[in-house]
Amino acid sequence: MSARTIILSDIHGFAPLLERALAHARPQPADRIVIAGDLVDLGTDDVVALAEKHGAEVLAGNHEVAAALGIRIAPQNLETRARQAEFAEHILSGAWQLATVASGWLVTHAGISRAFLPLWEDAGGDLERFATALNVRFLLEMREYASGRVPVERDGVPGLVTLGVGPLWFRPHEAADALPGVRQIAGHTPPEALDPETVEQLRERDFLLTDPGAHVSGPGTDRFRYVVVDADGTARAVQAP
Repeated sequence: MSARTIILSDIHGFAPLLERALAHARPQPADRIVIAGDLVDLGTDDVVALAEKHGAEVLAGNHEVAAALGIRIAPQNLETRARQAEFAEHILSGAWQLATVASGWLVTHAGISRAFLPLWEDAGGDLERFATALNVRFLLEMREYASGRVPVERDGVPGLVTLGVGPLWFRPHEAADALPGVRQIAGHTPPEALDPETVEQLRERDFLLTDPGAHVSGPGTDRFRYVVVDADGTARAVQAP
C-alpha cells in the first residue's frame, strides 16, 4: 500500500477523538499523520503527548496560538493556560507550523481565504512555495507579537494570526470565499455548522473539512472525523456513521 497522509483536527483535549480516528484509519509505518490545530482546550487529556506518541505532525490552531501569546479566548481551560511557555516554544522554534502540503493539498487549521490571493500569485501557483511563504510570515508575526509589537499588513496581504480571514480563524460560510485554485483541507469549522449546499460546494471546490465538532458537543460516544490523502492526491473525508 502506498503511503497515505491522515489528517485530523480540533481534538480539543479529548483523547478518545484522536484514538478512535486512528484506530479506524489504521495508520501504517510509512503513513504520515497531521493534526491541523486545536489539540487543546475543553478536555483535559494530554493530547499533545498523545500526538507525539503517534509521531504526528502538529500544525498550530487558534487555540495553540492564543495560549502561546497569553490571550484569553473561550473556551480555554486552566491546563492550557499553564502551558503558555511550552506552546510558545513549539511555535517560535518552528516545530508547530501554520501550513503543510499533502500530495497536492494545502493543510491549515481554518483554511485560506481569497484575501491571500496576492501571496498565492507571488508564489507563482506553486503550492510548496505558498506553504513556505505562509510559514515564514506566521513565524515572523508570532515573534513580533511575542516581543510586544502588533504586526501590520505586508504587501497587501492581511495578517495571519488575528484576522478572521486568516488561516487560524477563517470560516467558509460562502464557498466562493475560499482561495480559488488551491485544494485545501481544514478544520475549525465542522460541516454541521454550514448549510449542506455550502458543504457540497466546498467539496466541489476541493475544500474538505476535518473538524469533528467537539467544541460544540464534546467527544461523543463514537465521534470522529478525518481526511485521508493517498500518494496520488486522491482525498476523502471519513467520519463515524
